[in-house]
Amino acid sequence: MRTLHSVLFASVLTAMGCTGSAQVHTTAEADYVAPQLVEVEPGVQVVADYDEPVFYSDNMYWRYEGGVWYSSRYHNHAWVRVQTPPAVVAHVEHPEVYVHYHGRAEVRQERREERVDHDMNQVNHDQHEVNHDQNEMAHDKAEIRHDEERGHEKEARHDEKELRHDEKEAAKDERKEMKDERKAAKDERKEEKHEHKH
Repeated sequence: MRTLHSVLFASVLTAMGCTGSAQVHTTAEADYVAPQLVEVEPGVQVVADYDEPVFYSDNMYWRYEGGVWYSSRYHNHAWVRVQTPPAVVAHVEHPEVYVHYHGRAEVRQERREERVDHDMNQVNHDQHEVNHDQNEMAHDKAEIRHDEERGHEKEARHDEKELRHDEKEAAKDERKEMKDERKAAKDERKEEKHEHKH
């Protein structure tokens, strides 16, 4: 009889322990406070003004870090690495710009600055190429004068050939520079027009 009572008592303790564990888990979920979300695209929201780009879609949170996606039921812990997020989340361009995000205007400004910086870097590169070509032509002309003064006709003809080649390269680089400058101006006007619409 005493053995039966011991077994029953142990069973009651075990049941109480299980019940207590469940209550703690429920309390932890109840204490969780969902963050403020801002829509970035249809079906996708992002945690507003947060230190990481954390998106919300399909009743789950999706965090982007270093080219890798993680998912969780919470926005701040319990992350699990995933192969790919839902398509609507995966299609978000430049997820890293959504750190401390407040609204669409902020992202548009970021993208505009990135595009302008890219265009200006391209123009600067083109200008460097043009300057290089001009230096090459000046060098070729000096070589031609040097060869002519010393009666080195063969070398002079070779240097003239080099000069013609460098002149073609210079003209080509100048055309490219002008093209990139026009593209930069066009992108700037396009961004301004897009902002006015919104």
